[in-house]
Amino acid sequence: VLDGAVDALWAGANSYPVANVTLGTAVPASDLSASFRALYDAANLYLLVQVSDQTLVNDSGTGWYHDDTVEVFIDGDYSRSATAYDGVNDFQLAVRYNDGNVVIRGSNSAPVPAGAQASLATATDGYVLEMTLPLAQIGVTPVDGALLGLDVQVNDDDDGGDRDSKMAWWSTDDNTWQYPSLFGTGVLNQTLIPTPVPPTATPTMTPPPGPNEGTATPTPFPTYEPPRLNTCLRINFDIGPDSARRGTYVVQEVGGRVLATWWAEEGW
Repeated sequence: VLDGAVDALWAGANSYPVANVTLGTAVPASDLSASFRALYDAANLYLLVQVSDQTLVNDSGTGWYHDDTVEVFIDGDYSRSATAYDGVNDFQLAVRYNDGNVVIRGSNSAPVPAGAQASLATATDGYVLEMTLPLAQIGVTPVDGALLGLDVQVNDDDDGGDRDSKMAWWSTDDNTWQYPSLFGTGVLNQTLIPTPVPPTATPTMTPPPGPNEGTATPTPFPTYEPPRLNTCLRINFDIGPDSARRGTYVVQEVGGRVLATWWAEEGW
């Protein structure tokens, strides 16, 4: 469901920090920090972007990049041009806070892909963006190991007017809107992530009637039992309060398989 909520399915996807400062100066994590996850199936690329931002602003009209905005960069055929966008499958797409979930086309981008959808919802400490991009419309073939150019960036405006800072997952300067060669690399990995199974109703019976209560037909009523996992992972930490930072934590095997992810607040 595209609703700006972090569904259980996302727990199986790697989380990548959006931490390279490309404009302005580094700020406290509570002022601006972000991460993203990505999944795909036979039809679509799905993106989840979680942003911590104390102050959300939308006041710049057509200058959307001066407001609180997420930008997604896609090079569908991985051509990595160092001179210009190709007008076909090089994309700069943006979604702005409080802008009706409109997917915005960057000045050099190919047109917004048909069927592209976005949902941006405010959260306790910022906002969450979910985006769906049809693979056929962005020039990506859904095969294991396929490469595409990719970057996720976040603009921050705290006081109106021009933006105060910008951060990127991959790029180290603010020129990705001109040169796809500055995008990072995304690799499609067909490792399956199981769909969470909702709890099911288990019928239980009412107690039999007492001796003075007459005869009654037992009436089933639903109770819920949480699904059980096949394995259990226990992790012990020896960590001081100065190191227990707020953010997304990932436990991986040496080979790269994700064992667990979780979100923690400052000082956990």
